[in-house]
Amino acid sequence: MDMNKIEFEKKIYEFEKLKSTNDWMIENLKKINFNEGNIVFTLNQSDGRGMRNSKWFSEKNKSLTFSLLLKPNFLKLDYLFDLSICVSISIIEVLHKINNNFKLKWPNDIYFDKYKVGGILIENQINKNKLEKSIVGIGLNINNSNFTFLENSSSLFLISKKKYKIKDIMLCILEKIEERYNDLICGGYEKLKKKYLKNLLYFNVFRDYIEKDGNKVNGKICNVDRHGFLIIEFENGHKKKYFHKEIKFI
Repeated sequence: MDMNKIEFEKKIYEFEKLKSTNDWMIENLKKINFNEGNIVFTLNQSDGRGMRNSKWFSEKNKSLTFSLLLKPNFLKLDYLFDLSICVSISIIEVLHKINNNFKLKWPNDIYFDKYKVGGILIENQINKNKLEKSIVGIGLNINNSNFTFLENSSSLFLISKKKYKIKDIMLCILEKIEERYNDLICGGYEKLKKKYLKNLLYFNVFRDYIEKDGNKVNGKICNVDRHGFLIIEFENGHKKKYFHKEIKFI
């Protein structure tokens, strides 16, 4: 075994109901000595969160919601998006066993065609300018069938016409994250980045976007840099960087 590699302690803190798995883990970081690979899991999350205070809606006993504790202190603070790439690719690789058309939508969503199926929320704990802990929240629509109040959403059930054991999907994702996380530890960023771009929705495709000031632009995604900025190339060859919420997909 490579001495640089780590093995997750796959201890699961399972609850009948939680407001948010990420919130519960963050609130208990000082009370519980979580080890790398520990998970908080519930089939009934009532107040899930996404990036920039957005809401994540999940359906009781039909959605997968869990949080994973990692300690990626090998990462530089400038390269926190490496972890997002690692987790995103792990989820996509599991979902591709169901259907190869699942894609990643920058910065943190899982899509099938035009439909959102899941999302990732990574919250980092930094101490003395060093990354100490990362709480990786993952939400996936598994056996959901009713999206009356959620436009452009779908689930594994609606896509494949099959029901799934939610906990089994979680364990498959956990195994894959452990594998790809060790790739990252051992210097495999470039390989992961290549997979990320290959599976990125609208990569290298010219289409319309709206900038935060309302300006409509046409361009193609040509890269995502190591800081997490989306890079759009326009028809004249000019390139421009955008951070979260600075550009909207239409």
